[in-house]
Amino acid sequence: MNILRRPSRRIKRGCVRSVSRGLRPKVDFNAKHPLWGSSLASDGGNELLNLLDENAFCVLNDGTPIYCSHSYDSRNALDVAFACPDIFTSCS
Repeated sequence: MNILRRPSRRIKRGCVRSVSRGLRPKVDFNAKHPLWGSSLASDGGNELLNLLDENAFCVLNDGTPIYCSHSYDSRNALDVAFACPDIFTSCS
């Protein structure tokens, strides 16, 4: 399942919950947050963080950005990875 969230739209709760049901959606959340390596938090980033917290998911990113823009003096993680607590310790 591939999903693109436009920055002007809210994140559907089902996108996050589907992971706990064993589905592995590929989602472009357009969500920035320092927890996963962005310079700042967007509304979508705060919303995604709240949904992950509500569903007891653990963020796998270590906060290291993978993209740096010297022109805009910003850094970002283009991907966020998360897992349920059952398998979190098995992830590296």
